[in-house]
Amino acid sequence: MEYREYVEQFKQLGYEEDIFYPDEDPVYGKVFNSFFIFCRDNIDHKMWEAINIKPCYFFFDKSEEYNAMAVPHPTGEKLIAINKGLIKAFNDKFTNLDAYIGVNQRKGEKPSRLSRRNFLLT
Repeated sequence: MEYREYVEQFKQLGYEEDIFYPDEDPVYGKVFNSFFIFCRDNIDHKMWEAINIKPCYFFFDKSEEYNAMAVPHPTGEKLIAINKGLIKAFNDKFTNLDAYIGVNQRKGEKPSRLSRRNFLLT
């Protein structure tokens, strides 16, 4: 199921504010769609039975902040939201890891543990 179609079902619960649609972002759209498919597959097939979170809805929030939430909806469904800012930051940081630490390696130097640790924590 595509994200937009999925969200249209979810909106029937009355939750419409702050929903982000990946197809509106030409740069990160594919990243969001891939992550959505990964999360839905894991929520649908693995977690529902394991920890009884059915029914559960996963969506992206419009916020640029680095945050996420998991809360029960008043109608009993569980909501999992990840802010678009968090996905963008993780994508930029971890898909471009070479841009952060690879420069020193090309010069024949090893990045220090401290600099790598600081990179991963910032």
